[in-house]
Amino acid sequence: MKSIYFKRLALVVVAALGMGLLSTGPTSAAVTDETFTVSASTATAFVGDSATITAAIAFTSGSSAAAEDSRSITSTVTGPAAGGSVNVYFKPTSDSIAATTNRGTYAAGTTKDINNYFGVTTDTVTTSTNNGYVKQTFSVVMYNFTAVGTYYVTLRSQGAPKCETTAGTNTCGSGNAQVFKTSLITVTVTERDNVITGVNSYVSADTYTSLTNRLAFRASSDSAIVVDKGSAATPVAVGMAAFTVKNAAGETMTASSTGPANKSGGTRLKDTLTVTVSGPGLIWNGNEATSKAKAATIIAYNNTAFEAISSATHPGETLTIYSDGTAGVSTITVSNGVGVVMTSFTVTFTGSPASVSQLWLSDTIAQIGQLIQLWLL
Repeated sequence: MKSIYFKRLALVVVAALGMGLLSTGPTSAAVTDETFTVSASTATAFVGDSATITAAIAFTSGSSAAAEDSRSITSTVTGPAAGGSVNVYFKPTSDSIAATTNRGTYAAGTTKDINNYFGVTTDTVTTSTNNGYVKQTFSVVMYNFTAVGTYYVTLRSQGAPKCETTAGTNTCGSGNAQVFKTSLITVTVTERDNVITGVNSYVSADTYTSLTNRLAFRASSDSAIVVDKGSAATPVAVGMAAFTVKNAAGETMTASSTGPANKSGGTRLKDTLTVTVSGPGLIWNGNEATSKAKAATIIAYNNTAFEAISSATHPGETLTIYSDGTAGVSTITVSNGVGVVMTSFTVTFTGSPASVSQLWLSDTIAQIGQLIQLWLL
């Protein structure tokens, strides 16, 4: 029957760009059949975002002494020519054989704070198998890319430093560590698409429908609003409009280090929208510092709750539509922060336009005058 012993495998990561850091002297007695693999050799990310791949080290120990065989895992990064850096961290997973780590495992669905692993440069894996197979899998998190470009992240499996004897002094320098296996990950980093190219609009004759659809980030829902023209002296609220802004990919939230696109952890897009009225009716952004008019400014924050209105420099996010005593069809146009028209919708105000009766009376008088002239002839 095989004896039981303990063995250490140190997982070490270098957070600084282009620099490697070794743990304190792991040993390498009789390791064979070593493999060091990654789940992907390429990845993509946004500036300020993260990319994650899975790596696994495995080997067979031939040593019969406890803690005799070990490996350090290190990383070095070469950033883009224009400059840039990224932090690289290891998160041990539950996919291991005869191995545990002193920081526990990070399994999918657990509530363990990700920050438990950020900044940790050394982890220890202890095994209970001698002369046998050892495996540890971990996530390699490349976090917070600072610039656009291509990053080359090299992972190394390193053994114990080579010891040298000089003038009778035995020294083991970390710079002399033996490199056994390497894996290269190429990460392409781009800017997030923050350009606003469209909006989702939520227009309704009742506030509940408009605001509910907006806060649920549903597809555009522009209900037809047909209302009485009212009177100029007492404008009446007849409809509500709200908006979310989106990029060319239709994203209202771009991917980030804390969440994917269009999810709560993503980065919210936002823009200042200018809304104008052509025809009857007035609009108001809900800010007490402004008044009902033919134009208004609102901000689409793309949040799951509306931002508080604080001053004239912080307009509201919703648009209230009012009658102004004039009948006809009104076209309300929405433009983004650089003046590009994003969408428009119409509101119909019913009632007899004042100009109709005036025109009818004028035409009648003209016709009577012509008849009188003909009769006199």
